[in-house]
Amino acid sequence: MLALTVENLSLHFGTTVILDRVSFSLEENDRLGVIGVNGCGKSSLFRLITGEQEATEGAVYISKDKTVGILRQDDAFLDFSEEDREATALEVMYHAFPHLLKAEARLSELERILHESEGNSSAVSEYTSLNERFIAEGGLEFRGRCRSILQKLGFDDEAMDKSVSLLSGGQRTRLALAIQLCREPDILLLDEPTNHLDIETLGWLENYLIQYKK
Repeated sequence: MLALTVENLSLHFGTTVILDRVSFSLEENDRLGVIGVNGCGKSSLFRLITGEQEATEGAVYISKDKTVGILRQDDAFLDFSEEDREATALEVMYHAFPHLLKAEARLSELERILHESEGNSSAVSEYTSLNERFIAEGGLEFRGRCRSILQKLGFDDEAMDKSVSLLSGGQRTRLALAIQLCREPDILLLDEPTNHLDIETLGWLENYLIQYKK
C-alpha cells in the first residue's frame, strides 16, 4: 500500500532551479535516504511534502489517515510556548500526547465522581468507554516510553528534570527527535537527525529506525 507519492515535483526561485521533476513513492515499511551536498534542496523537499512550501509544479499525495512527523534541522531554535519553556524535558515529552493527557485527567475526574456517587450509570458508561480507548491508544505505556526514549538519547534523570529553557542546543535537538520517535507517525521525516549524537546513541537510532514499523 502506498503511503506517500511525490509526482514531478519542481521548485524554482526566479531562474534558480532547486528541484526539477522529482518523483518517487514510498510503500508501507519502506526506507528512503535523501543524500546531497548542503543547499541542494533536501530540506526544501521536506517542506514541500509537509505543505509548508508550495511547489512550482507537481504534487504530493499522502494516503488517507496517514500521520506525518518531521524533525527539522533548526528544531533546537524553534520557539517553545511559555508553558513548555518552563516545563521539564520529560513534561514536554508528555505534552506531545495532549489527547492522552486529557483522557487521563477525565478518567481521574470520573473516578472521583464514581467514588462519591455509587450507581451513577452515565459516569460508569463514560468511564468504561474512555478507559478502553485510553488503553488501546497506549495510555498505560506512553509515560514510560517517553522516559525510555529520552534515556536512549542521552538524557539522565537530571537532564530530564531540567527546564527546557536551560537545555543546550544539542539537548533541545535531541528532545525534538525524541518527541517525533515517541509519537510514531506513519511517515517520519528526519532532516539531519545525527546532529549532536555520539556514536553509541547513533547506533541506537539506527537500530530503532530499522525496527520502526511505519
